[in-house]
Amino acid sequence: MRRTPLTQIVHTIGLLRPSQVPLMARPSYRLELAIWTVLPVMMGAVEGGVIGTIATRAFVDVASSAAIELSVGIIMGAGASTNLSSAIWAALARGRNKTRLLAGLIVAMVVCAAAVAATPISSGGLVFLTTMVVLARVFWCGVVTIRTSVWGANWSRETRARITGRIMIVSALVAASVGLAFGALLDHDPSAFRWLCPTAAVTGLIAAALYGRIRVRRDRHLRTAERESGTGSVRVLGSLRPLVANRAFRRFMACLFVLGSGNMMVDAPLVLAMKDAFHADYLVSIAVVSSIPVFTMPFAVGLWSRLLDRVHVVQFRAVHSWAFVLSNVLLLTGMAMGSLWIVVIAAIGRGVGFAGGVLAWNLGHHDYAPPGEAGTYMATHVTLTGIRGLIAPLAGVALWSWVGWWAFTVPLALSLAGAIGFGTIAKAAKTDAKPASGPGCRYTPRSTIQRRDSSGSAT
Repeated sequence: MRRTPLTQIVHTIGLLRPSQVPLMARPSYRLELAIWTVLPVMMGAVEGGVIGTIATRAFVDVASSAAIELSVGIIMGAGASTNLSSAIWAALARGRNKTRLLAGLIVAMVVCAAAVAATPISSGGLVFLTTMVVLARVFWCGVVTIRTSVWGANWSRETRARITGRIMIVSALVAASVGLAFGALLDHDPSAFRWLCPTAAVTGLIAAALYGRIRVRRDRHLRTAERESGTGSVRVLGSLRPLVANRAFRRFMACLFVLGSGNMMVDAPLVLAMKDAFHADYLVSIAVVSSIPVFTMPFAVGLWSRLLDRVHVVQFRAVHSWAFVLSNVLLLTGMAMGSLWIVVIAAIGRGVGFAGGVLAWNLGHHDYAPPGEAGTYMATHVTLTGIRGLIAPLAGVALWSWVGWWAFTVPLALSLAGAIGFGTIAKAAKTDAKPASGPGCRYTPRSTIQRRDSSGSAT
């Protein structure tokens, strides 16, 4: 029977029930679901689309346009650039209790999110606001780096994407709703962030308490494997070691770097365009930059999670990347025509892409990493994300200042190049494929696509 939008929503909600996941995964799933229901509320206080929009409006009379644009570029890129700290978090977590570290990092984020309320409206206040967002994102990088080991240990390879997808559905809906609420309240009172941010930050304390109750399966085995797998270097360059050791992973990361650079180059100039080109208010700006894409994610994440559970991540990316290509085509068209509605449709397309991207970004490295190396491979992954996060958003801002809407041609070109690259790798790997030799098998030197059975392994 064909589902209507309403029945699709009911069906999606039904999938969130713990009874819909494997028995062994249910205890951790219940707690993770609760955590990622409340944690996005706190994240609203430091979310780039929200804070970037505040920066473009609240400081317009006290800071120069160049300073505001630089701040927006840093804020919009902070979610990625701060991933350069991933090597530190991976080394810190090696052989240690993951859930306690996660709880501590969330508490540190609570402090940063609450501090946003004290931001003075001055040029120094713009620096303070930017600094708080960057610090919060540094701690968030630790959460992202460490949680992948918990998910890898508690959920099997065959169900991990689907379980993660369900958690991300809830997280996305809450985050999008919080963004819209922030926008509506800021339109009513531009100083509302002074009580919104500390109020939202309180929910982070709930998430921290819940993380302390999660048990990691085979925790002792996981810690032992981590201690025996390396030295735990905190050097950024040291975190790139898997690129040298694993040629297939290196090629995959190269394509992802190109695709991701294009995606990251969009958000900062889009924030500026919503004010300068479309003269949009808080609500519309935040909706287009963040809430609409995030609201779209739950309707597409189920499709992407089923695909990722069936195929290797490089095959997944060969299909998934085209969602960003289409979105960037629409975005460029909307900007060229001055049509906000086309830009809104492009935002929906970005949400479809993000739905698959959040799954592959969090889980894809498990298809390359041997037991005990998941944290190291994730550190490599997020370090490269950090490098492009330092470059792409500021490049996007510079292009917007220089050529206006033509700036969006570069993200389109990069996303197209990345999609073609993934397709080429996937096609070559499929041609060269050989039977997997068993659990824990890795890629052959010719990029053979092999599935790893991670069930019960300490990854």
